[in-house]
Amino acid sequence: MSRWHSPMLVVDFKYNIIRIHRSTLDALGNPEYVEILVSPKHVRIGIRAHDKQTITSQKVNSESLLHQRSIQLYSTDLARELLEINPKWKNDQIYRMEGVLINSENMVLFNGMDSELIHSEEYATAQ
Repeated sequence: MSRWHSPMLVVDFKYNIIRIHRSTLDALGNPEYVEILVSPKHVRIGIRAHDKQTITSQKVNSESLLHQRSIQLYSTDLARELLEINPKWKNDQIYRMEGVLINSENMVLFNGMDSELIHSEEYATAQ
């Protein structure tokens, strides 16, 4: 599977944005809702698919996927919590992670320790 077709997650600490790429949503069967799970102890982030709204799920704006490669979730609190789970992550930086689909959990799992620092200019041109 090529890099652009692998499940992908980008965390932009400069603007407190979590970008869930289309490839991740495709791997999950294009769910109506997603839930973000964080394991600070294991430095992992999970994106789980849901078919209905729950107290912890977020609606997927499928219309935005017609014009963009990702959906964007804005959360200062979540971004600050994520920043604390990996000592290598720095404020005002952008990190990309490739994930692995866990079919039995209907989830894509991302290892924060395997994240890649990307430059704002590089990421802007890829969008």
